[in-house]
Amino acid sequence: MMNVLFNCSTNIVGGGLKNSALFIKFAIDDPSINWHFAVSEPVYQLLQKWDLNLSENRLTVFKDSPARNKIARKKLVQLSKDLKADLVYTMAGPAYVSFPCKHVMGISNPYITHADWEAYRLKGNLFQALRYFAYTFIQFLYTYKADYYVFQTQYAKQSFHKRSFIKNKKLFVVPNAYDNTLRDYFRENREFLEKENDTIKIFCPGASYVHKGLQFIPGIISELVKLTPKKFKFILTLPKDSELWKQIENELQQKKLEDYCTNVGSYIYTELVSLLEDCDMVFVPSLLETFSASYLEAMCAGKKLIVAKKSFAEDICQDYAVYTNPTNFKESASKIAKVFDDLKLSKSEIDLGNIILDQYGNQETRYYKLSGLIKTIYK
Repeated sequence: MMNVLFNCSTNIVGGGLKNSALFIKFAIDDPSINWHFAVSEPVYQLLQKWDLNLSENRLTVFKDSPARNKIARKKLVQLSKDLKADLVYTMAGPAYVSFPCKHVMGISNPYITHADWEAYRLKGNLFQALRYFAYTFIQFLYTYKADYYVFQTQYAKQSFHKRSFIKNKKLFVVPNAYDNTLRDYFRENREFLEKENDTIKIFCPGASYVHKGLQFIPGIISELVKLTPKKFKFILTLPKDSELWKQIENELQQKKLEDYCTNVGSYIYTELVSLLEDCDMVFVPSLLETFSASYLEAMCAGKKLIVAKKSFAEDICQDYAVYTNPTNFKESASKIAKVFDDLKLSKSEIDLGNIILDQYGNQETRYYKLSGLIKTIYK
C-alpha cells in the first residue's frame, strides 16, 4: 500500500481550509491508501468540531505555516522522510518546499493562475499593486517545486500553462464540489424553512481579501435605500479586527448606513447551515476567483444568487444567478432591488440548480477523483 502525505499546513482560511477538512473526512476511511495528514491549526480545530475518528499517529499539526516559517518548512520535509512517503499531495499550494518524493500540488490561488492587472489594482495604489505582484511572483516560482498540478477549472489550468510553460501532461483538472450534508439538509427541510423575514437578509460570504469585492457594499447600500422602501440587511463574515471590515464600518458610519449591514465575524464551516438558513439571498461580488464554493452552497440552500459578471462565475452559475458589476453601485442596487420583489426560486431555477450540482458532484465524489488521480500518477 502506498504511503501518501496529505499537506494542508498552509491552509488557514476560506475554501482551502474547508476543502482540506472535507478531504480528510473521506480519506480516513479509504483502505487503499495509507494517509498521513499535515494540517494547519485551523484545519485541526475544524476536524475536532466534527469529532472525526482520527488517531494522533496519522496527524501532524503545524502551528506555524511553512509559508512564513523556515523551521516549519524543515519540519514538513523531515516528516515526509520519516514517513517514507511515496508521494505528497498538497491541497492548495505552493508548499514552499522540495519534497524527496513525487509531489502533486493543487493550485487554487487565482493570482497565480489568471489574475489580470485590474485585479492587482484592487490592492491599492500603484506601489501596493506592484508589491503584491512581486509577492505573487515569488509564490509562482515556488510552484515549480512540484511535479504535477491539479486545478479546479479548465480556465485556471490553461492560464497557468501559458504562464508557466509547464507541459499539459503534468496538469489536471478536478472541479470543486458541494457538501452533500448541506444539500441533504435543505432538501429535507425545504418546506419547513420557507418563511418570510421582516428584514430581507443578504448573505455575503467572503474572507478579508479586496478581490472579494465586499468593500463595494456601502456604496451599493447608498443606492439601494433610494430604490426600495423594504427593510434589508447585508450579512458579512469578515474578521472583526480586519482592516477591510474597519474600512467598511467607517464608511457605513459616515453615511449613516450602519442599520443596513452587520458583520457576524469569521465563521467555522459547521455554522454555514444556520447562516444560509437565516438568509433570503446570497450576494457574491467577487471580482477574482478560481472556483467559489459559495455559488454551489447557495444552490444547495435554494437561495437566489447575485454574482459579479465574470467568466469564472458564468461558467459555473449559468442562468441560475443574476449578474452585475459590483463596481457600478447603481446597477448592483437595481439588480438586488429586483430580486427583492421575488425571493422565491421558480421550479426552473430549482431544476437548473440541481443540474449544476449534479454536474460538479459532492465532496465524496471529489475525494475519489483526487485519490484516483494520485494513484495514477504514482504508478
